[in-house]
Amino acid sequence: VLEQDLCDLRLPPETFDGVFANASLFHVPREHLAELLARIRACLKPGGRFFCSNAHGFGEDKEGWTQGRTPSTRSWVCWLSEASWNAACEAAGFALADSYYRGSSKAFLATVWAK
Repeated sequence: VLEQDLCDLRLPPETFDGVFANASLFHVPREHLAELLARIRACLKPGGRFFCSNAHGFGEDKEGWTQGRTPSTRSWVCWLSEASWNAACEAAGFALADSYYRGSSKAFLATVWAK
């Protein structure tokens, strides 16, 4: 297990068969997303897979502070539409392998990408 800042991710190149990011990347400011996705792709071995499940914007892009899980907390979110998320991953060089909505409210978009 590695603990790092997602806005400054440092991983060795072509080391991992897969990267699993569940309910985490939508907390990264959009201005850092392109670099983060490029670094994730770079750390994957040829043919590697990237799984990501993100809360999404239900057709809209929304970024900023939102109510947290308790009345006294807030969280930073970058909720992207499916089209915006796919475009960001494709711009980083990923190819979409699978995509589906999960959860009873369909609030999470799960995608699997190939290097």
